[in-house]
Amino acid sequence: MKCYARDTVNTVNGKTMHDLHQDTVEKTQYLRDHGYRVVEVWECDIQQEREQNEAIKQYFDSSDLVELLEPLRCLLWRSNQRS
Repeated sequence: MKCYARDTVNTVNGKTMHDLHQDTVEKTQYLRDHGYRVVEVWECDIQQEREQNEAIKQYFDSSDLVELLEPLRCLLWRSNQRS
């Protein structure tokens, strides 16, 4: 694991980072198996970019997080677009 120790516990959901990573690997593979192109970026890589690149820092600092992402909703929207 790149950003966290395997046994670090996520304070939001109580799962270990290892378990969360495994869940992500399975979901990502499912998407790829169904023809989606998946781009993954580790949180610690984004943090490093923010520290080293002023333009990236300004972009994130000026962006308002309006709501949390709902991946299922995105997939449902995409499947409706195919119809």
